[in-house]
Amino acid sequence: MKMLNRQVFLALATVAWADGSLAPEERDGILSAARGAGFAGADLTSLEQAIQSPVALSSLSLRKLSALDRVFIRGGVTCTHHFCSRLALAKQASDHLPVIVDLELEAG
Repeated sequence: MKMLNRQVFLALATVAWADGSLAPEERDGILSAARGAGFAGADLTSLEQAIQSPVALSSLSLRKLSALDRVFIRGGVTCTHHFCSRLALAKQASDHLPVIVDLELEAG
């Protein structure tokens, strides 16, 4: 059973592509998180193909994301790194894995 839907991982890919490229570790992180969330076989292959090129924010179905699956940022803030926690404690604490996000604030 999938713990998160496809839109969550496409949203992560959108953020990862924001600088114009998807680093191998970003790609691997997204796919590892998807595997941890129950993606396998054709579903995982389809997701892997979908994130090979830039994912536009406008292509996401945001209605399919719950508030627990989102990180909200606004003005003067850039996401520099993100991942799902895989600690045993995190898995015990909730049916949603915590998303850890590094943010960079613009000076001024």
